[in-house]
Amino acid sequence: ELARTLDGGATWKKGAALPAVPVNDAWDAQLSCPSPMTCYSGYPTGLLVTTDGFAHYSLLRVVGPDSQILQVACPTTQDCIAVVWHHHGPDTFLYTTDGWSTRSTASAPVIPGADSVGELKCDRKGACIALLLGGREEDALVSALSSTDGGRKWSKAAPFASIGVQEEWRFDCGDGRHCVVTGNEGTRIAWVNISRAGKIGIRVQPWPKSFPPYGDDVSCPTGRYCFIEVAKVVGGQAYRSEE
Repeated sequence: ELARTLDGGATWKKGAALPAVPVNDAWDAQLSCPSPMTCYSGYPTGLLVTTDGFAHYSLLRVVGPDSQILQVACPTTQDCIAVVWHHHGPDTFLYTTDGWSTRSTASAPVIPGADSVGELKCDRKGACIALLLGGREEDALVSALSSTDGGRKWSKAAPFASIGVQEEWRFDCGDGRHCVVTGNEGTRIAWVNISRAGKIGIRVQPWPKSFPPYGDDVSCPTGRYCFIEVAKVVGGQAYRSEE
């Protein structure tokens, strides 16, 4: 279930009871909220939509029974883009301009089955980034797709860049053109940037020697301003970067 606060956490209100999640499925509440009370979230059985902070919600069946929305990015209450997983085929993109009353399939390169979209982010100016994660634990790979028209058309992925040995991913996208990717092993950091023309660039830097060896989390409140929480074994320390 979800809870909401309207006073900075002083008080919380429980939201409406959500539908049951099918056995063997999971939901990690990756919400996209274009306004304080309007949110969208991919759910194992559809798309959750609320306009009152989850006091009530609707469950929209926007994909078929063999598909599931994995990621959703809604820069406005009417404009949304979603990554759809298909049981018998590669992931695809859907977009809407009327709050999911209608939707269309975007034009996009095929995403290989071994790769996944780690994060989807779009801004109000039409820039979108789909962060691609791939490779193996001993050689983690990073790439991206980009769009300059609000997710209707997506450009080819950049060549994959290696960030070395990683067991678990750590990443965040501050806006529709900038992402930071690393992992819990702390061997390299990848900066993924999309130019205003849609060109994808990936810059990989070694893990700074002054950092403890493990990356715990990444958060980018804006496109070029990011925090990385790092740790030795127990306890942690936060570092920030303005790129």
